[in-house]
Amino acid sequence: MLYPYTDNYLDDPSISMEEKRYFNERFSKRLKGEKIKSINCHEEMVYRLVEYIESVFNRDNYKEVYEKLLLIHDGQIKSLMQQEVLSIPYEKDILGISIEKGGASVLVDGYLVNGALTKDEEIFAYGYGFLLQLCDDLQDVSMDLKNNHMTIMSQLAGKYPLDMITNKLINLTINIIDTENCFKGSNKEELKELIKNNCIIMILFSIAHNKKFYSNEYIKTIENFLPFTLSYIDNLKSNLETKFNTLDPTYNNTSIEDILLYLLD
Repeated sequence: MLYPYTDNYLDDPSISMEEKRYFNERFSKRLKGEKIKSINCHEEMVYRLVEYIESVFNRDNYKEVYEKLLLIHDGQIKSLMQQEVLSIPYEKDILGISIEKGGASVLVDGYLVNGALTKDEEIFAYGYGFLLQLCDDLQDVSMDLKNNHMTIMSQLAGKYPLDMITNKLINLTINIIDTENCFKGSNKEELKELIKNNCIIMILFSIAHNKKFYSNEYIKTIENFLPFTLSYIDNLKSNLETKFNTLDPTYNNTSIEDILLYLLD
């Protein structure tokens, strides 16, 4: 929950860069163990989540947990370079930011689940996190272009077809999952296939949703691997968006954030 709450805040185009930097300064101090008093509901939620982590992982006994939390926070700070200003490839280290931020996000998950990881588990978590970040960048390429958020996908989209870079993403997915050395159990091969197939399906659906950024030949080829027709996928997305827009952000006049805060007490 901590990563979505902080990342969604930093990605919100309605929040000024000054507000985001001020939040990052305060959040950095809180992650280092300082007792920072929240100044709004969002900070209250974020700091409460940190308190929950502290209640499970003692800072003296689990120093690596907090080192990794600071690592992902540093990646989020650097990711602000991707916002508001258009850039061309190689002008900024956009790929490096994606590697650091994406890799750290899953690395932190591993430490929050187990408290400690082996070297092989760290390598897989970091690579898998980077892979998921690229999948997310592909999925959000239209919105990132609209909001001037620069990723390696949005830098190319509309200028060059995304055919080749998407093929590289599919090959990266296969390589990261197939070469891992940390899975255990009698069903580890089935688990690897499940993860790999789900990632590839996510990529295929992202292609379908952003088909205007691909060549016609590429889309025709991809259609052969999709479980549904392109028209069905388009209608599915539209119907889901309509249903989500009708959802009430409160329950019995209580906001979802207040409910979560209550559950964390």
